Amino acid sequence: GGEDISHLSEETKEEWLRFARRRLRMQRLLESTPPGYHYHQGLLLAAEERYHEALEALQAAQARVDRYPMLSPRLGDVYLQLHQWPEAEASFRSALATDAHHPSTHRGLALAALRQGRAQEATDFALRAIGLQYYYPSAHAHLGEALIQLDEPQRAAQAFEVALHQAPGMK
Repeated sequence: GGEDISHLSEETKEEWLRFARRRLRMQRLLESTPPGYHYHQGLLLAAEERYHEALEALQAAQARVDRYPMLSPRLGDVYLQLHQWPEAEASFRSALATDAHHPSTHRGLALAALRQGRAQEATDFALRAIGLQYYYPSAHAHLGEALIQLDEPQRAAQAFEVALHQAPGMK
């Protein structure tokens, strides 16, 4: 409810009302902040490797919209950086629902599956990423890692060779 200000002096009432109006304007501004602001803030923070803050900004964007096509993959990327594999996987799976043809989504799922010990699934996702975009060194590297876990050293070596050919300085 409202606050009783009848006991205040006229000058204090005016000051209180100015403050209340400013507070209301700020609240409306915060509530109307477009999700794009938080999305771009999250991207900037992630680029600065401030992943916990990036996650907060991207989650704020997510709370304001039902569907924002590039939000789920970016959230997934941040979760990968924070080694939160199940959350990364959930974000990338959500991204598949809006765009099943984005190679970075499949690469993200490959890495999340790989880090959770699901090498065959990681192989499948890495191959899908490569099928969508052949020049994708990290997808080839994830494929190599998965193939090692599946005890396929020849195929793993080929995947690593392609990754290093595409990105000679890759670690």
